[in-house]
Order: sequence, then C-alpha cells, then structure tokens
Amino acid sequence: MLVTTSIFIPPSSRDVGEEAFYRCEKLTILSVSQNTKPGLQVIRDTPLDEACPCERQNELLADYRNYDKVKQWIKDENMGNEFDLHRECASYNPSEEAIYAILMERGLQSFTLENKIGITPSQYLQENPFSQIKEQKMINRLVLELMGEIIA
Repeated sequence: MLVTTSIFIPPSSRDVGEEAFYRCEKLTILSVSQNTKPGLQVIRDTPLDEACPCERQNELLADYRNYDKVKQWIKDENMGNEFDLHRECASYNPSEEAIYAILMERGLQSFTLENKIGITPSQYLQENPFSQIKEQKMINRLVLELMGEIIA
C-alpha cells in the first residue's frame, strides 16, 4: 500500500493508471497537468476521494458515470484567479518571479490561503519535488523590498 501525502505527475506523463493510488490513506495532494488523463478510480479510498464533491466512487457503475466529473475535479482543483499561487507552487516548473509577483500583489497571507481541499500554496511548494524554491527566501525578499531595501 502506498503511503504518501503528495504526488506530482510531470506533464510528460499522459496517463495515470486505474486505481493508481487506491487506498493511499495519506494522499492529500495530486497534481496533474491538463494534458494528463487520470485513470478510473485513481483516487479511490483516499482523502481526495473523501474531499471530491462528485458522487462517491465506491460502486463501479457510478465510477463510469462520474469518471469525467472526477477527472475534471482533479485537474481543476486550483483553477480560478484566487488560486494562482496554488497553481504556480504546484506546477512542474514553478517560477520564483511568478510566485514573487503574486505575493507582491496579494501579500504574505496568500501563502496560507487554503483551496477547497485545505491545501495551501506553502504546502504545495514544500511538497513539490520539481521545485527548488524556498518559501522563507521568498518571504525575506518580499519583506526587505517592502521595507525599502532593494535586492538585486
């Protein structure tokens, strides 16, 4: 049984197999690109399954009827302007400059904004295996700039 809290699928992966994370009891972050196709029951019996607003995935017939809804929910969890920072921190190649621009516009509290399943941009950034960006460095840079200290 897979025991992890986060999985980030690179955009080069086109498919995620059926029941790939079945019974992954600690899975709270599943980041997939818009081009990746999650398989049937990919989040079955995980915390994400519990959080999904779609009809429960526990019976096979319901799974086939709800598959497109669940697949879209997985991909769209961080859609919308209020989740720009979430998307950037969870992306395959997060940009320090893009994160910084969002923080400048919305303030440091945006690192603590929870999405619909309770994940913050800070959590995405910490868990993202494709990111070398350190949250504390971003905070320090922002604070120094706000204090009038210019960082090159």
